[in-house]
Amino acid sequence: MFSAGVSNKVGWAFGLGLDRLVMTQYKIPDIRLLWSEDERFLDQFAFDNPDTLVTFKVTHTDCSVCLLL
Repeated sequence: MFSAGVSNKVGWAFGLGLDRLVMTQYKIPDIRLLWSEDERFLDQFAFDNPDTLVTFKVTHTDCSVCLLL
């Protein structure tokens, strides 16, 4: 903000990207799971019909990300 010539204001950045929408839709608690290559996670979303309802579930406990949940 200072470099823009506005020194007495506070700036906030908000974002709701596609990954956050997916997390909300499928109740995924950690964004890092979306970028993991763990087939146990990815197989939960492998359907031919895009209208298939999916709810994320932890199917294992040896994932470092899942241990934080």
